[in-house]
Amino acid sequence: EAVDVAHDVAQGNLEVAEFIDQDACNAPDVHGDRPLTVAVLAGKIRALCLLLERGAWPSAPSCSPYGNGATPLHYACAKADADCVHILLRGGADPNATTTSGEVPLHYLCRAPLPVAKDESDDEAEDQEPPDANLANIAKLLIDFGAHPDGFEDRTLNRRDPPPPPEPEEADDGKKKKGKKGKKAPAKKKKGDKKGGDEAEPPPPPEPMGALQHSGHRASSEVHAALLTPLQHAASVGHHAIVKELLRREARAAVVAETDAGDRRTAVSLCGRALSTEEPPAEAFATLCTLRTYLHLPPPLPPAKGGAGGAKKKGG
Repeated sequence: EAVDVAHDVAQGNLEVAEFIDQDACNAPDVHGDRPLTVAVLAGKIRALCLLLERGAWPSAPSCSPYGNGATPLHYACAKADADCVHILLRGGADPNATTTSGEVPLHYLCRAPLPVAKDESDDEAEDQEPPDANLANIAKLLIDFGAHPDGFEDRTLNRRDPPPPPEPEEADDGKKKKGKKGKKAPAKKKKGDKKGGDEAEPPPPPEPMGALQHSGHRASSEVHAALLTPLQHAASVGHHAIVKELLRREARAAVVAETDAGDRRTAVSLCGRALSTEEPPAEAFATLCTLRTYLHLPPPLPPAKGGAGGAKKKGG
């Protein structure tokens, strides 16, 4: 069938590409994976380009019961495959597409594992880029194509609750009614006024709040939203280069996420938890210093000798 042929193309068999159409390029297999997702997971760049040319939808969500509706761009970010990410974005993939749990591709990228470091001499190691430099470059690419650095954009998060409706006025007993704080109540409209004249004036707009807070984004109008921001994910695993890139792109470092159990989490607290583990990430302490400096907080105490967030251990 054409569907099987499309999945063969996704695996790298490009000789049969002329027999597939747009419907076959978007049809899932028995596991719920579409050809574009299969090509991303297999790292087949030429197949990815060919499927997009044949009409594959770049933001098609996964039909797998375990895929949470992730798009091919989510999988490419999870693999930290810069080539696939670039091709999908150039092909029209939505950088703010969300899964069923509200996560965008930037969330997947900030949780991506670091590449395994190779054993090299000290001189060669000094010339090497940080291990998460590739992740930071992908984050920059996503934001350049319109990804929101916080993983969400809801203006209501920076607003107070709307004021209560005005209380109904009592009958005029010959005395002027005073409102709260001794202010005079507005004069009551006469019967001879125009229709609708007796309606109360609309309440003033709410005033902006100070620091941004949210309860896992669920306090906003976004019902399906992620619990943590991409910055918080990157801080929790010590991706220092991504943290610096997100802060440079004005990601909000003071966001407080509150779980249903009442646990309040920030990027600083999550990074501190990672630093206190038995085997903390190599860049955890540097990440914590960057976050606290950005928030104008006192610098953290340096870790114990040979402890968390330190440099590479040298052999005896």
